[in-house]
Amino acid sequence: MLERYEGLKRSYSFPISLKRIKGHYYIYKQLISWDRELKKYRSVEMQYLGSISSTGEFRARRLKGDDIESAKAVISAHGGTVTMPEQAAPHAEGRSRITETDRRILTELTMDGRARVPEIASRLGLDQKAASYRIRALEKRFGIVYRPKVEVEGLGYLYFVVFVKFTSSRPDLDALEKEISANPSIQFAALSPDSKYDMVLIVATISNYNSHDPTDEESLPAILRNIRMGPSLRDVEAEWYASYFDVAKGFVPLRQAFIEKLKRSSVWTARQERGPSKLSKNEYAVLEALNNDGAESFRSIERRNGMADGTARYSYDRMSGRNVVRGITICMGGVGSLYNALLIMEVIDEKAYAATRREAWAIELSERPDHLVNKITLAANIGAPYGALFMAPVFAEGDLDALQNEFYSRVKGVRISIMVLTKILCGTVPYNRFDNTKSLRYERFMASKTQEKGQT
Repeated sequence: MLERYEGLKRSYSFPISLKRIKGHYYIYKQLISWDRELKKYRSVEMQYLGSISSTGEFRARRLKGDDIESAKAVISAHGGTVTMPEQAAPHAEGRSRITETDRRILTELTMDGRARVPEIASRLGLDQKAASYRIRALEKRFGIVYRPKVEVEGLGYLYFVVFVKFTSSRPDLDALEKEISANPSIQFAALSPDSKYDMVLIVATISNYNSHDPTDEESLPAILRNIRMGPSLRDVEAEWYASYFDVAKGFVPLRQAFIEKLKRSSVWTARQERGPSKLSKNEYAVLEALNNDGAESFRSIERRNGMADGTARYSYDRMSGRNVVRGITICMGGVGSLYNALLIMEVIDEKAYAATRREAWAIELSERPDHLVNKITLAANIGAPYGALFMAPVFAEGDLDALQNEFYSRVKGVRISIMVLTKILCGTVPYNRFDNTKSLRYERFMASKTQEKGQT
């Protein structure tokens, strides 16, 4: 029985506990909360997962009324509380609660957030009024905002991902969130207690990221030093791991504070000497405006900034031509997901992985036709640990396990670690419905299939 319990502990991506009640053994998921007075995490509720028989057989809970009530009765009788996961129906926004036409509209907006209604209507065979109504309804329903896809390399920056594991005490979460949010270099940050790592950061650093110039506050060492020496973390022991972060699918929405910082420290300052930023004053103004609202008209931007007619469009085209901006897309807010997860795929056998690398690409590119958003909303290559990182929205219990098992069954030579993102400290999860057939990854995937076919 204990061996079965230990096996279950390894199979779940969250902490579980075993309780013996009247000779029977029950498995619970531990729900964790930060105790501000004790300055530590504590278990506050238990979620019933199933039972283990005397022979070591695990009987998972069944979502039937009698079983749920029975489990609740057992726990309540012994002074505990139980919160059962909701059925998939309340979270079905992620699956089939919209029409196929709506899904096609979301794809059109994802691929070109500035596409005009007549263009979308024509491509989908819709009346213009009907298309306009549907777009406005989707914008309201899913909290759609329009954002530019910015290539930070074109601004003289690079992305790094930072994993943090707290090894002793835990920081005060309110103070930590305040400090993280105040740092414009951090584009995304989230907590994942009791995972392999407790916190993940996506950081934009200058190209000379390893600079140890004490005056260079945008180098990676300086950024990490400032975070670690902040009030909430200076007395917290932690392990910090940093890796390059090469986006393969999706994009990282830049925070407005980062764009504003770039605008303030633009080409007219001393930063011109190392040249990480080559945008003009007008280009920065357009970038700032579009990062705030990617659907704002160029004429409106010109009027607010006192620009001559045509200047905003000209500036936008220049940034597009230099691959600073790769178009406008959407980010969706209210999609009804249970939570977001990061899957860290570590390559531990290069030969085995190389033979099945294409399977990893296939998983990344595959979609369920009834899904509202992409199964993998962000994918990136990383170097420590060597492998890849995938961000995935989870809409129903079991989805995450299914995705992890899909990787294990099809991709060899890898180890998967999961971070369930319980709290977003700053930044935006890039929910949208990207057409994978238009991606560079898809081109490489198809090229590899063609090459393999030619060799056989």
